[in-house]
Amino acid sequence: MYCPECGKYNEENARFCRFCGTRLEENTGEQMMPQGAVLSEPEVQPGQNAQYYQNMQPGWEQPGVGSTDNGVVKKRGKKIWLILAAVLVIGAAIAAAVFLWILPQQREKNYKAHISDGNRYLEEMDYEKAEDSYLAAIEIEPKEPEPYLKLADIYETQNEPEKVADILKQGVENTDSPEIREKYDLYTYVQDVLIPKEGQVKEGEYTCAYINQTMGGSVWTATNPVHSEKGILTSRIRDFDKDGKEELLVLSMNNEAEVETYTLTDQNEVILRMYEYRDEEVVLSDEMIALSPVFGAGDSECSGIFLHEYDGQIYICGSLRQDSYIIADGIKCYSFVSVYNGESFEKQAGTDDLVLGSEFSGEEQDAQEMADFLDGIGLPGEAEQIRDSWLRCFEFTDDVEMLMLIIGENDMDIYPSDYWDTLDTDLLGKVTLTLKLTWDDAQSEKENREQENGEDTDNVQETAAAAQESYDNLLENGDYLDYTSDWMTSPESYTILDINQDQIPELMVHSADDSGWSNTLVFVYDADSRSAKMIQDIYHYFDIRYSSKYKAIVYSDLRSSRMYGGDGFFVLDGGELSCEFSVGWDNTSYVNSVNEIDEDHFFLYQGDTKTEITEAQNDEYFDELSDIEKTPL
Repeated sequence: MYCPECGKYNEENARFCRFCGTRLEENTGEQMMPQGAVLSEPEVQPGQNAQYYQNMQPGWEQPGVGSTDNGVVKKRGKKIWLILAAVLVIGAAIAAAVFLWILPQQREKNYKAHISDGNRYLEEMDYEKAEDSYLAAIEIEPKEPEPYLKLADIYETQNEPEKVADILKQGVENTDSPEIREKYDLYTYVQDVLIPKEGQVKEGEYTCAYINQTMGGSVWTATNPVHSEKGILTSRIRDFDKDGKEELLVLSMNNEAEVETYTLTDQNEVILRMYEYRDEEVVLSDEMIALSPVFGAGDSECSGIFLHEYDGQIYICGSLRQDSYIIADGIKCYSFVSVYNGESFEKQAGTDDLVLGSEFSGEEQDAQEMADFLDGIGLPGEAEQIRDSWLRCFEFTDDVEMLMLIIGENDMDIYPSDYWDTLDTDLLGKVTLTLKLTWDDAQSEKENREQENGEDTDNVQETAAAAQESYDNLLENGDYLDYTSDWMTSPESYTILDINQDQIPELMVHSADDSGWSNTLVFVYDADSRSAKMIQDIYHYFDIRYSSKYKAIVYSDLRSSRMYGGDGFFVLDGGELSCEFSVGWDNTSYVNSVNEIDEDHFFLYQGDTKTEITEAQNDEYFDELSDIEKTPL
């Protein structure tokens, strides 16, 4: 019931008002609220609700809903809206906090994923995908230095200096990395300082003509090297001395070098320079002449420089090789394997000077030592070919980082027989050379070289094994006797030899030497029939020898005399032996009336062409020949 004095609600059976103490009338019926009294909220007991009090007191309404007859505002609706607004504000705050907490984590996760992908693609040498991954990483975290540095390495490997400079400049602007700043200063040193001062060599195809020069009253014919190119070839930035700071390696070409005394023409030489960043300045630490002469100093050429990292050490390696076979006969080679020790280039292996000659048996010991060293630094392919050839120069077959490569040869098919009569150098053709400075995909480059060299290694090894097995069966069963019925003496020995150096061996069966004359059967492996095939029965004078240089077996089928004699160089071509050329002497045209010969005259025979050569040139063809090894039957 409501107190008539204060208007507050009391329990139904209360005798006094618990708020003001006024005596309450006993009334079991409905009590009306006194005029002017303020409706107070009943105390809600546990387990009860507003509906309960409405049922008990029809005149009472839940606070906040509607208004009383006396104009008092009921606050129920307003409170609900305030509660809903508070809930929304709190929810938004929680969502924002969660978003701000999750977003950086997701960004970091995506950044690391792109870096990981880029590193994997870089290891696989898929530079295009690696570039995309690192650029995506920069979009997410532009202040992180790693993707800028990785992109600079990619562009540097591809010899794209402008892109390197651009990406490093972005790194300088977006990050506080001192490493990027240092690398940017090192790299732009090539573009901003060296190239404007010295020029830049362009890769591509070049040709060299032959020229005559008069020295000491004699005419000397030689190739005229490329004279148009000088300046910077390429560069690399690495921590070469492993001191924690990167250095700048620069390759440049000097086209005015006077290298050799026998020519009056300026030659080309490649120079290595190492720059360091000291006291916020790029300074030259050391330089060396790496290769000289190059770029047109022979009838054919294979010269190059590469980097090879092994067991934490970066090796700077290079070599030149020029073959002379048009006017002279010989090989010129030079090589080096160096490291940078922090102050200077330090040579580890290679030749001391240019090695010249046509016979290199005297180089065997030095070649073996260099091959052992190359095996020890992870260059097994180069080691093997140096052991086989005794030539201390590279063929660039191992998986390395190439910096520069010059390859090419004379384009003449047949030697002109009338050159010595006219000395017209236009008859000698030209040497076409290719200078390569960029490798978009080192793996593809290697695969291309393997494809050019023939079948893949597995197939070659299988064929070689099958050939050896067929020869073993032929020798064991004595099937070679089917071809020896007309021989003067019986078969005595055999030789297994890879004549054309294609890694598939051939078999030769020899008769005994009968006063200088012998027979030799030559067998090749026929892959179609999977058996040994006899291709020629050679009747020759004295022993057969082998030319590794010309990939030929060398023998004479005539008894030499004081007037004439010589040997033929026979190559294996399409499963048949054919004479590539012959070298010897012929004095029959020089016999005078009393059958006396004035002096020896030596000749080179190629097809129907006969060219007179000097005795020294004649000897050079035979200096490199080796005896073939015979195994008794």
